[in-house]
Amino acid sequence: IEKVSTYQKQSLIIIGGGYPTYEPEDALKYLEKGIVVIGEGEDTVKRILKIYKDSKFDLEKTYKTIENLEGVAIKNNGFLEKPKKDFIEDINAIPFPAHEYVHYSDILYGRFNARPTHMDRKTAVMTTSRGCPCKCIFCGVPSFWGKTIRFRSPENVLAEMKLLYEKYQIRHFIFNDSNFTFDRNRAKIICRKIINSGMDIKWCSPDGMAIWTFDKELVDLMLESGCYAFSVGIESGNDKVLRKVLQKPMSLKKMKEKIKLLTRFRKKIYISGLLMLGIPYETKDQMTDTINLAYELELDWYEFAVTLPYPNTPLWDICIKEGYIDEEQDMSDVKFLHSYIETPEFSANEVKEIAYNANINVNFINNVNYVKYDIDRALEDFRKVSSRYPGHLFAQYMIYKSLLKKREYEEAEKMKNQLIGI
Repeated sequence: IEKVSTYQKQSLIIIGGGYPTYEPEDALKYLEKGIVVIGEGEDTVKRILKIYKDSKFDLEKTYKTIENLEGVAIKNNGFLEKPKKDFIEDINAIPFPAHEYVHYSDILYGRFNARPTHMDRKTAVMTTSRGCPCKCIFCGVPSFWGKTIRFRSPENVLAEMKLLYEKYQIRHFIFNDSNFTFDRNRAKIICRKIINSGMDIKWCSPDGMAIWTFDKELVDLMLESGCYAFSVGIESGNDKVLRKVLQKPMSLKKMKEKIKLLTRFRKKIYISGLLMLGIPYETKDQMTDTINLAYELELDWYEFAVTLPYPNTPLWDICIKEGYIDEEQDMSDVKFLHSYIETPEFSANEVKEIAYNANINVNFINNVNYVKYDIDRALEDFRKVSSRYPGHLFAQYMIYKSLLKKREYEEAEKMKNQLIGI
């Protein structure tokens, strides 16, 4: 934003995305004049550009007229924010992205620790739904995309997939939805259509599918249609924190039943669990419950996220009300996996240390595939982490341990020498 500020006197500067939506005034601090499009942007940007054109590209007239729009924040001799109220009801009506301008051979996507595993295939990222009606206090989706979930039809989704498959030779799809399976029947129809299309593809969904949506038929169809990996939102291993604090619409007992169903497919699919530590009102014992749940569920990998409050979420409001974060925190400087919440129960540094130790102990030293199920899968994970983070000592140590376990002594000796060098 600071770099484009040099053009603000002769150009209309429009900013969009997560950070500007949640903190528009902060995002505009580098500009004397500028506009933030709040949340969903297609219709708003079209209206802004029409106003700009109709004003014969007069910046002052444009800013003055845009003050009447909803879903924008404007900096022009002061700051004005107009909250977004209306969202696009029929998202099938939104044209496909201009794929001809995307260099698909350059797309690399690293979730599932260092996965996906099919990056040798040309990859495209797709979103097939917007919004969420759930009341999870930490989630920024409702304030960005709205509190009503809107779906693209299975026919619309398949049309774009076929275009990407046939014209751009895409063979690996990442569904970037907040919850691809929220409508279980729609997800099943999409899977069936992929199967019937004859497309030879692989796909994954890294942003956390809702556990309550799964049944055996859905998982079978996902596998047959090319799904090889997905994440599930677990959040906490303590029922009180899960239901009373986070407002998750599922009990711990029901969650465990669903995870048990999913782990029956462990040889065919890679499942990552998303967990949170350092939640307001949480105790250290309750954090331990979450770590113990990770051991119990036996998923392939876990993301132990330090709880990070986003502006315009209930979690942010709780933290401000209780004095758990600094209201003046510069959100442009916030770093993922860094802790900012301080409560009577824990300090930010304590949470960061708990999350670090949980990651090392659960994902590396006691990795369920290394200890019990699939040494080759564990070794693949350790190698990918090491490739992505060359200085990750525990990843390299577990590569060495895995090679010993596989009795690949020559390779293990090379790894040992590399460790000694470090």
